Amino acid sequence: MDTNLRVLLVDPAGIVRAGLTALIRTAHPEVVVTEAETEHEALAAAKRSPWDLFVVEPGLAESDGIELVRKLRRLHPHTPIVAFSSASEKHQGGSAVRAGASCFLSKSAPCAAIIAMLSSLTSGDDSNAYDLLCASHASCARPDGYAALSETERMVLREIGRGQAVKEIARTRGISASTVGTHRARILKKLRLQTTAELVRYVIEHHLH
Repeated sequence: MDTNLRVLLVDPAGIVRAGLTALIRTAHPEVVVTEAETEHEALAAAKRSPWDLFVVEPGLAESDGIELVRKLRRLHPHTPIVAFSSASEKHQGGSAVRAGASCFLSKSAPCAAIIAMLSSLTSGDDSNAYDLLCASHASCARPDGYAALSETERMVLREIGRGQAVKEIARTRGISASTVGTHRARILKKLRLQTTAELVRYVIEHHLH
């Protein structure tokens, strides 16, 4: 595993942070885990450094964890975010994913799921991260097709939602227009949509812009 892999763990409960940190370090001693108790601490850490994975409790004690997910997504458009909670996926899963989380995981059985995410990051292919998570944790929520998108596909979706054309996205992101077109086709398939107009409407309706 990459010795530079960095994980930011955000949870108000010290025992949860300590337990999950110990789990990650036991499985992968070389991974750097930083803990944050509050939204303020999390945002300060997020602004200081690049990160490979965020693990966030949406139910923070003194602030809105869903809003924190949204802020982290704006700061780090390509970093996977796991919403990690003891609340039911019915209550928080959809909100967390719409805010920008890559996946919602229950605290009841996090071990294999978190390790699967870390392993997927080393492959350099974020498109399989969600499938690895779901393969290792039965209660991993997929409220709608958005959760199945890779981080790169989500970036392309947001740019399309802002009215950017394929060539503009390619120029801004430094990739080819054909690559953007391929991502667009995959997004349409995963979201079960057919046109660019429908993609724009999807972004607006789900507040992804």
